[in-house]
Amino acid sequence: MEKFDPLANKLINISNDDKNIPRLIDSAFVLLKQIQEKPIFIEEIKGKHEPFNNIKTNWNFYHGYDGSQNGFTTDQGPSTGQVAWKFPKTNGWKAAPILIGNTAYAVGAGSDVIAYSFEASTGKVLWKGQQGSDSFYHNSGARYTPEITDGKMIVRSGRNSYFFDLTTGNLELSLKIEKNAKSNNKNGTYAFAVSNKYVVGADKITGELVWNVTPEAFISGEPVSDDTYTYLSGTKGDYYKINKITGKTIWKKHLNVPLYGDLSIGKTLVYIQGKNGNLFAIDKNDGSVSWEFNSKVPEERAYFYYSQGVEKNNVLYIGTASKKIYAINTLNGKLLWEVDTKDWIRSKPVLVNNNLYFASLSGEMVAIDISGNTPKTMWSNKISDHGIMANLAGNKSIILAIDNNMWMHGINPNTGQEVWRESVLDGQWVDNKFYASDEITGQQSSPTIVDDILYIAGPDGFLNAVDVNTGKEKWKFELASNVSPSPTVAHGMVFVGQTYNSYNEYYALDKNTGEIKWKTEAFGPVWISPVEANGLMFLGNMIGDFFAFDPLNGDIKWSYRTANDTPYKDKSLEFKSGHGWPPGVYCNPAVEGNVVYTGSWAGFYYAFDQKTGKLLWKSKTQPDSTLGGLPDSSAPVLHKNYLYVQKAGREIAAINKNSGKIEWAWEAPVGFLQNGTVAAHGNMFFGSAVRQVTTLPYNATIFAFTDVENGGKLQWQYKGGGGLTAPVITKDKLVFGSSADPFMTCLDPKTGNVIWRTYVGGIMLESVPAIYGNKVYALIKNGYLYAIK
Repeated sequence: MEKFDPLANKLINISNDDKNIPRLIDSAFVLLKQIQEKPIFIEEIKGKHEPFNNIKTNWNFYHGYDGSQNGFTTDQGPSTGQVAWKFPKTNGWKAAPILIGNTAYAVGAGSDVIAYSFEASTGKVLWKGQQGSDSFYHNSGARYTPEITDGKMIVRSGRNSYFFDLTTGNLELSLKIEKNAKSNNKNGTYAFAVSNKYVVGADKITGELVWNVTPEAFISGEPVSDDTYTYLSGTKGDYYKINKITGKTIWKKHLNVPLYGDLSIGKTLVYIQGKNGNLFAIDKNDGSVSWEFNSKVPEERAYFYYSQGVEKNNVLYIGTASKKIYAINTLNGKLLWEVDTKDWIRSKPVLVNNNLYFASLSGEMVAIDISGNTPKTMWSNKISDHGIMANLAGNKSIILAIDNNMWMHGINPNTGQEVWRESVLDGQWVDNKFYASDEITGQQSSPTIVDDILYIAGPDGFLNAVDVNTGKEKWKFELASNVSPSPTVAHGMVFVGQTYNSYNEYYALDKNTGEIKWKTEAFGPVWISPVEANGLMFLGNMIGDFFAFDPLNGDIKWSYRTANDTPYKDKSLEFKSGHGWPPGVYCNPAVEGNVVYTGSWAGFYYAFDQKTGKLLWKSKTQPDSTLGGLPDSSAPVLHKNYLYVQKAGREIAAINKNSGKIEWAWEAPVGFLQNGTVAAHGNMFFGSAVRQVTTLPYNATIFAFTDVENGGKLQWQYKGGGGLTAPVITKDKLVFGSSADPFMTCLDPKTGNVIWRTYVGGIMLESVPAIYGNKVYALIKNGYLYAIK
């Protein structure tokens, strides 16, 4: 694509009202066609095998093992670029397809295409519905099951609702979801939860909000509705019946147990989940408990125990995290039978005549005949590497399932064989290979590795422990949140917390079993990982607090509000200002000696005394003209006498670690963003920059410098790596992914020459690789975590 660079540069930097835009676009298409007709492919390069010296150093923090975050290890590192294994790890997917006759409807995962209509029997795409976004940071894809009503498909994407014509896919209406009611409602409503904080009823024709209900606690799962009423539950034990037309509360009841998980609805009962195995059947009329069921097979690592259930002929069929499907008599709550499964069941089963179909987090789908007193397995088939969390849909001709990697599978209900599959992330098939053209958010978490076990979190809501030798899962822990932090391993525990749309819970888990050692709600939502030093852990949250806590019990020892001494220190956290408020802590802290360093969206880097929390210095690194938003996810790196940081969006700066004074800075080329953590070793450090990263990532480039003590001079640069991600380094290998290119690459750090380059089929955003022994581990945005040797 190098031939396209000069023209791309003009298009990126031109103003929207420039008269030359049409001519440049025409020229661009001509040039792209020429490139397509005579493509020059980037080749993989294989490295030379090196005998493994069997030295493996734990990589227990973000970007390293000693708290400096310099990305260096004394381990050997990967020599050949050969893929040893890959583990399925992706964004997760809970939005179910809707099947009406021979037409299937599904929401789209990307920032542009957010709605699909398929011919159910063949998978042929009938139409695509677009929201027209040019940035997955500003407008993410859809994440919720669509509403089909009055000839419209209603799709929620971010804080907006979109109404598509059911026949043509034309976008007829779009509007922002506001909390305050605006409409008197003459057309009926559809109800849904916004985040996990409140439930709204919206006019199904105009989309305007009619009512909202805010429970006293977090909403425990998706509410359910029939024609007239909506039912919801809260984490503190309250549950509600709401008039779907008016929003009036018909009744509110309370159970003395925490309630977590999606509700299920039957003819006369609503089924509400308690924590870890409790299931309550609630009478729709008066809210009384008709019966209670407990599986007596606990799974403490599951946040939600049951799937949604399907009811027929006084029997409820429901899946569990204890790897079972239950059939429960709805008249008395007695267990009729159970079927063992290979993994947790998260998706609602589908019932077609006398056949029950269900799918698990292993990617397996199973069909059982329930016509007799004893269920009989008809077939089982692993349809995906990735698990299935979205509810199934089906009829006598086809069963539909969307896996966690955003692929919809059409399955023959009689044989279990896959009839077709299509992605709900827009793209193109070329020579029987699918290439995504749309983009998704997510995948910020980075792997950490201790004692041959790799730990990785992610936007799928799970923390996975993976055997580094085999790539097989040892255990998983459900966090029920988009999880951005990298797991930190210390004191025999794994530390990780919830991020977006969460319950603000933070956990310390046994590193070998995933058992909860302690949890707290005192930390708030977190985007980063803690670092450990001198018996304390140091962490910041998304509302701007930086604090130290005791790793053994989670007690906060000291805390500092990063908005202090700024013009906005007294602003409410609800203050709306876009990127930059609240002044969250989004860069992982670094430690050395008795000092801990971090940065905040308030616009400063800070140095604190680890024991007392005393502020030693703070250094402003963004212009006075901006509210905040920087420093962002580029983490500070300690190397020799300096803290290497992001400055003002385009610069790498070196701050004297003792005085807080900026003593060196380098500015990336015009049009580039610098927001990647640097790597450092010996007398060199390595940064990166990228163009258009939130729209069409382009020109990700690695830059090699002598360190500040040796002049801070640019030595070489390599186009094809870095961006928002960061390199990692051994004594003779610099390894990195790219925010723009589908490769993992290894260079000689002295010369920039390529040692190996491996195609992995996806990019990396804020996630950074980890080196352990003779392998590098990287979470790629194509749905897999790769181990490369």
